[in-house]
Amino acid sequence: MDLVGDIGGTNTRLALAAGGTLIEETWASYSNADFDSPDAIIAAYLQGRPAISRLCIAAAGPVTGHRLKLTNYPWELERLRLTALTGGAQVTLVNDLQGQGHGLGAVDGATHRHLAGPPAGTQGRALVVNIGTGLNAAAVHRVGGRSFVPPSEAGHIYLYPAQQIVAEDHASGRAMAAGRSIDNLQSALAVFLHDIAHVHLPTEGIFLTGGLAQAMADRLDWAFVHNEMCGRGPYRDLLGAIPLFLVTDDRIALRGAAKVAAGLIA
Repeated sequence: MDLVGDIGGTNTRLALAAGGTLIEETWASYSNADFDSPDAIIAAYLQGRPAISRLCIAAAGPVTGHRLKLTNYPWELERLRLTALTGGAQVTLVNDLQGQGHGLGAVDGATHRHLAGPPAGTQGRALVVNIGTGLNAAAVHRVGGRSFVPPSEAGHIYLYPAQQIVAEDHASGRAMAAGRSIDNLQSALAVFLHDIAHVHLPTEGIFLTGGLAQAMADRLDWAFVHNEMCGRGPYRDLLGAIPLFLVTDDRIALRGAAKVAAGLIA
């Protein structure tokens, strides 16, 4: 039995998994503010549950050695500490966007809401863009029927380098909390997608995830976002063939973490 987690800047989701597949009825969600540490949430979840042999946590921050420090919340995950907490489980820490990228293939296609662009892309590369408390993006490469998702902290690139304006400061929940307007968020998101799409050429599509993406799905002009994403340069037609989708399954990172725990990734 495996335990998988998705820890963001606001909430933590946990579930059990077996053979790389989420056990749906075991899913639970917690507010970070109600606990002193991620360890406390995991300990509370495990009370009365069967012993686990593997733990995979996908969390919103970079992995450095045996540690993962959250970018937008004052928590740190430490592999050896979690091994002790779980009675000797094999612990894997990954960035949350890696978890979402690996989970993309496990999400029911019915949860892909088309937003703009053509109705479908062409198999090859996909891009997951999470708009939640923070902002990040990760490329998903298909390798021999499995997924390869390199870590990324793309939300911290400069939208406008000359002014050193960070993307996450204008296109995230943090930006909205700071009083940024919806129009500002929409324009910033279009610029971010323009740059990141040129880097990765995600022919399969750009898949938006995260709480703010869900909340803004009916408030943003996605035709405008897609048009601005395509830009005015020589690759406008190439980017125009990339569809935009909203993933409505909020367990995507857990599904990916289940695959990572089971070793079902490239």
